[in-house]
Amino acid sequence: MASYSLTPADVIAALNAQNVQVAAGSAGVPPQTKTQTFELGIIVNGRLSKVSEFENIIVKTIPATGELVYLKDIARLNWVNSLFQAIHSLMESGLLT
Repeated sequence: MASYSLTPADVIAALNAQNVQVAAGSAGVPPQTKTQTFELGIIVNGRLSKVSEFENIIVKTIPATGELVYLKDIARLNWVNSLFQAIHSLMESGLLT
């Protein structure tokens, strides 16, 4: 991270910005004209769920070269460790036995 002049706050900001849940909505709903015959629901990928999706989060663009720095360039992601840590935390808190 230091070689890219990144801080943990930069990484957290990138995660928060690119892993969001949004209400996508629909197109063709009122107040459209009466000639509008179709209503379409809009579906978007919001929350990331795969390691590969997280790995491809852009955490920085280097202005001089336009190079993109991805999360996979600065971190090793491993779903197993995250799952273990989450289960361990739940067990310690007494929420899971």
